Amino acid sequence: TRIAQTVGPDQAAAIYAEMLEHILRESVAEDEWERFIFIPPESDANYFQRRGMKTRLQKGNSIGERMANAFLDPTHHGSEKIVLIGSDIPSLKRADISEAFERLARVPAVIGPSEDGGFYLLGLSEEHAPTVSCLLRKPIPWSTPKVLAELEKWCSVYQLPLGYLPMKTDIDTYEDWIRYQETR
Repeated sequence: TRIAQTVGPDQAAAIYAEMLEHILRESVAEDEWERFIFIPPESDANYFQRRGMKTRLQKGNSIGERMANAFLDPTHHGSEKIVLIGSDIPSLKRADISEAFERLARVPAVIGPSEDGGFYLLGLSEEHAPTVSCLLRKPIPWSTPKVLAELEKWCSVYQLPLGYLPMKTDIDTYEDWIRYQETR
């Protein structure tokens, strides 16, 4: 990925492992929610399962397809609210996740925008899963600064009001990681 291009695969893996561990700590599923880890097929499911975490395989070719399929995954049937978070947001706190669930009591969908024009969290009421799944399959230019604006446009087309969480910085490059380290 982009971090590995700068620092090599070993250091990039260490950075991603640190970010993943942070997300796993902050998203622990106590009584507030049930957590499922959606992993790519090449990931080590045993790593998560040994730690008592429930895993599901990501399905789809693009990030949009993978999120769309995660929202429609049968494990969510009966859930009132579904929240997806990325693993590259080391500033994410448990309170942010709780706030997403709280906002879903007032709006059908909630998004956590990232400074680079993307987003780090997308949540919805279960009844809107088919709609959001459909719009995530639209021609959104993933991994570009236009992602959030395009998603907002499609939500408007589908008449799906959005609630917003505070903006955060995701880590896409080694420079992002260094900036994050300097602000810790």
